[in-house]
Amino acid sequence: MTSVCDMASFLVQAEVYAGPTFFGWVFGFGGKVKILGPEHVKEQYRQMILEAYGDLMD
Repeated sequence: MTSVCDMASFLVQAEVYAGPTFFGWVFGFGGKVKILGPEHVKEQYRQMILEAYGDLMD
């Protein structure tokens, strides 16, 4: 389901497999896409970002 929020944004509600391909797709938008829920998927994405950042700092 897709709905318009304003002239610059919209909301998409979809059932997806929250795996590496999905997270790569989200990351590819450079911060312009937000995962609003469920909370465990948001946390999984956050952990992947933190791990990637940590690898860059080693």
